[in-house]
Amino acid sequence: MSDLARARADQVGHVTVGLGLFTGQHPRGGRPLYRQAPELAHAAEANGFDMFWVSEHHGLADGYLPSPLTLLAAVAMRTRRIGLGTGLAIAPLYHPIRLAEDAAVVDDLSGGRLTLGLGIGYARHEYAAFDVGHGGRGARLADLVGFLRRAWQGDAFDWDGPAISARGLRVAPRPVAETGVPVWLGGYAPAAVRRAGTLADGYLIGRGDRPIVEAAAAQVASVRAPGDPTFTMGVNLLVALAGTPEQDRALRDGFHHQQAVYERIQQGLDVFAGHVQDPATPLTPAGAHRYFHAVGTADEVVDQIRRAVEPLRAWANVHIVIRALVPEPDLVTQLARVDRLGERVLPGLA
Repeated sequence: MSDLARARADQVGHVTVGLGLFTGQHPRGGRPLYRQAPELAHAAEANGFDMFWVSEHHGLADGYLPSPLTLLAAVAMRTRRIGLGTGLAIAPLYHPIRLAEDAAVVDDLSGGRLTLGLGIGYARHEYAAFDVGHGGRGARLADLVGFLRRAWQGDAFDWDGPAISARGLRVAPRPVAETGVPVWLGGYAPAAVRRAGTLADGYLIGRGDRPIVEAAAAQVASVRAPGDPTFTMGVNLLVALAGTPEQDRALRDGFHHQQAVYERIQQGLDVFAGHVQDPATPLTPAGAHRYFHAVGTADEVVDQIRRAVEPLRAWANVHIVIRALVPEPDLVTQLARVDRLGERVLPGLA
């Protein structure tokens, strides 16, 4: 059993820091960059990060990662300590049995290091491709969380709910921990945030904009005590640590490609539940930094990260996901970014 799996049995209030969100996109039309993930996770582990996060989308020409658990299985074999997280897997697109089994297999391969982050998604083309109905997603996700916990107990059982209705079910293998794989939820709508606080082991805030973080903290606190040591509040923060002009340009260009993809598939949708409005000026590589939550020297970045998570100060467990992995074909450039964050930023967040 890994150190992370042992620690889950006796959590105490603390701040942890993860790295993400790896997507495997190639910004210039080449083969997807999935093979970078094990090396980046290994580097993150060596630099002291607590978790490595991957994301999921489907049907995108640049190879955006469609199979997060498959990739994390490969990452598990290249790492020993670092936690592995899906941020987020689009839950309604999975058969519940397959999701329970695949998550348990990755948890076994990693020695109990998986955190299964789940969301309902928003891109209608993805639901259409999987022939899954768009309505009732929230109810299905809520039912799925209970189903997963029951399935991971390992014995035969019956289930009758919106996610699945069947008799004589059994899921093997069991996860490493007796309590199963930790399940975190995402989403921006108030109902989604409260659902996370009620049902999950953690809530991952998708964007670290101050109004979003403040609203999420209040909404989760309405159903979950901030001092609960079994619950974690997580937040994604876009971070741009100053480097050489070439390193800064690579980060801007990679982020510009990724953000442009997000904006295309989010067009016409209120993904952020009214919290975020489209910028007044068009997205350009030179203007990409306006999207970031922490920009500048190491001291400036640490200070901005601390201020960004200040609304979460009452929570027993806070997890910061430093979003600094952008589509970048040059693995050396990516690894150097991870090393600089580990050497210059992580010590200031300890």
